[in-house]
Amino acid sequence: MKKTMEKSAVMLSIFTVAGKGIGFLRMMVVAFLFGANYETDAYYLANGLVSNILYALSTAIAVSFLPIYIEKKARKGEEETSKFTSNVITVLSVLAVIVSVAVCVGAPLLAKLSAPSYEEVQLRQVALYFRVLAVGIVFSLVTSLLKSLLDAEEIYGYGAFSGIIFSVVTIVFAVLFYKTWGILSLVVSVPAAYFIQYIFLNVRARKCVKITFKFDLHEEGLKVLLYSSVPVLLSNTTVEILQLVDRMLASSSAEGAVSALSYSANLNDVVISVISASLITVFFTEFSKNTVNNNVEFLKRNLQKGLGILILILLPISVITVLFGEDIVTIVYYRGSFGREAVELTSLAIMIYAVSWVAVSVEKLFIKVFFALNDTKKPMIISISVVLVNIILSVSFVQLLGFAGIPLGTVCAEIFSVILNVFFLQRKIGSIGIKELIADIGKMIMGALAVGVVSNIVKIVMAEQAALVRFASGTVVGLSVYALVLVALKCQVIRKH
Repeated sequence: MKKTMEKSAVMLSIFTVAGKGIGFLRMMVVAFLFGANYETDAYYLANGLVSNILYALSTAIAVSFLPIYIEKKARKGEEETSKFTSNVITVLSVLAVIVSVAVCVGAPLLAKLSAPSYEEVQLRQVALYFRVLAVGIVFSLVTSLLKSLLDAEEIYGYGAFSGIIFSVVTIVFAVLFYKTWGILSLVVSVPAAYFIQYIFLNVRARKCVKITFKFDLHEEGLKVLLYSSVPVLLSNTTVEILQLVDRMLASSSAEGAVSALSYSANLNDVVISVISASLITVFFTEFSKNTVNNNVEFLKRNLQKGLGILILILLPISVITVLFGEDIVTIVYYRGSFGREAVELTSLAIMIYAVSWVAVSVEKLFIKVFFALNDTKKPMIISISVVLVNIILSVSFVQLLGFAGIPLGTVCAEIFSVILNVFFLQRKIGSIGIKELIADIGKMIMGALAVGVVSNIVKIVMAEQAALVRFASGTVVGLSVYALVLVALKCQVIRKH
């Protein structure tokens, strides 16, 4: 099982790296053609809110679906599993149509809510974007469910590859139509990409289960799914409210600030998706299997393994990003319409966000354990508490620090979230082995400090060099020192993996 997990994680990471590489290219093209201004702010405000709605709904359904799917297939066979899957897809499609219509009708109100400081012309532009984006809601929600289905079948590559489709479609639309459509070319590319993703995943999913039209709101499996999804949905909704507040704060702080948050979020997402999300996706499937087999001890061992790997990988990457944040943004975005002011705002955000990467990833792993244990209430309680703290901190910090207060509030809230997750999880299943990891975590921190020292020396020595040369040199030297320190200190996480 260990080799299977590691092989799946490596394969998923390869696909994810490829997807994020093309995603990088997508953001570079967008930054080059459109820069960071009020037009891009309007696009990111509309797309951000619609994406938040989609994320809240799709994640709530998908994470609740996977454990139920695995249990049904193990205990009731493929025929019952196919019926259950078909019913969920049909009901979800109907729900998606309702949400899409609601977004279209409420577009002016959503525009005003998203950007209260905007003028009437700008608000009409945002409302138009909402209506165009609403077209893709149905395809996006069903696509998320199909990804969860394939994850349950341990077919990870297709879900990761669908991200490549999204980036390619965006690039094609932007390059072909930006001169005639302007920023609208980006808006139209989103529902088009969702539709192509749906076709791609639907073809593969039908090889795993027989999907037919079935609409039964009284099916027992659907009731269980909806019941377990509600706390997740409430939890996700609070997170999306937080992101809405962040964008509102950014929209009133400076021109291009919303875009800067979005550009930094894409860099942030590269690290989280390539490293942590790939591992967590595989571990979630294993956690669910451990729960179905009533094997809590194996679940704890897998959790300890996951924690060790995430911290091992993310600590040095966070340190390097804090030191070379401006170089990273310069390499990726600084060309065309993306000016020096946009570089400064974006790099400031990514350097602060990087501090929380370990906490964000560890939090996501803990949440998957709760979901695997069919406990969606605790994550909801934790999420609501953390979001309230985050909003209070962000609003307070913005008054003192301006734009930097937004990511700083998020960093503090993520650390608070990890503390709450550890507390509630240990109350549920007993000790999760944190004490056993403390010695290795200490060694990793020492290694990360060494990375900070030597990489900063490289940065100073190579101050006159090009950003790419400076960043690459600092990264290679820093990671080499990190590996040497951990080997010298006999870090057990390395020796085991």
